[in-house]
Amino acid sequence: MLRLYSKITFTSKTDGKAIVFDFVNEVETNQSYEDLTQTASITIPRKLNFDGKPIAVGNNAIFKRGDRVKIELGYYPNLLTVFTGYIAKVHPKTPIQIECEDEMFLLKNRLILKYSEEKVSLKDLMKYVLGSSVNYKLLIDVPNLGSFKLSNVTAAKVLDTLKRDFGIYSNFVDGVLNIGLAENATDTNTEEFRFEETIIDDNALEYYRIDDVRLKVKAISMKLNNTKTEVEVGDEDGEIKTFHAFDLSESELKQFANIKLNTFKYEGYRGSFETFGEPYVRTGDNAKLTSKKFPEKNGTYIIKNITRRFGMAGYRQIIELGLKTA
Repeated sequence: MLRLYSKITFTSKTDGKAIVFDFVNEVETNQSYEDLTQTASITIPRKLNFDGKPIAVGNNAIFKRGDRVKIELGYYPNLLTVFTGYIAKVHPKTPIQIECEDEMFLLKNRLILKYSEEKVSLKDLMKYVLGSSVNYKLLIDVPNLGSFKLSNVTAAKVLDTLKRDFGIYSNFVDGVLNIGLAENATDTNTEEFRFEETIIDDNALEYYRIDDVRLKVKAISMKLNNTKTEVEVGDEDGEIKTFHAFDLSESELKQFANIKLNTFKYEGYRGSFETFGEPYVRTGDNAKLTSKKFPEKNGTYIIKNITRRFGMAGYRQIIELGLKTA
């Protein structure tokens, strides 16, 4: 029988001293390439003693907002790092709950006092907002985002605006801030999950035929002269998906929208399934679903969201599927 194995390291922001836990009540992590911030929740017993110091309250508390956190989970003797970040909030109740955020925590506290440009590229905007202190990678080149004016906003808020207005997503992967479109989040890693074996619960999965899928695609293109072009294709009563492009003519944008419509209007699974804590996967990886009983439903999908739960009930991953790729 597999034995659960955990190691959680808290490093003080004040003196750099580390406290290591090899036991917890529960850990939950949440990861999505569509979310700006990846989060974790750690639950530990209240009845702990650290040389008489308070655990969660006061200036001398053991756990403080801004302390570094590293979460390693697995089955003995193997450990894998599933989260790194900072304490965002400590709930001093019984048991103690510690809320954590990844490196985006720092960008939520990085203030941009004033910035104004009538025409700015993504590269120049990120150079100003992130500077040299953040390790980041641009996965797309956008020569013109149009007019950009900022006043007393955080760097994280700027990234959120890019997501909302331009479909440009930002999230940290292994300490590097990746900035690009949703499709840039994909990876080449593929793991197989078998319905009769490694998929524990598939009640939240639903198989759709193409005729069942009602979808409308809205495509928006920012032009170099700061104007926007918009087109819509697909089913009038369908779910609306919005995609962004840059410097496309109306005919090119319509072609782009139809490609997206055909890509996302597929026959296959939608929803999520529950599996064991391993194999370890990340958002953007590919999940290959296979079945001995129903091989016609085999398919490969981009992993959109992952929730990991570790504790007394075991170690599980809830994996939400994104686009079907094969």
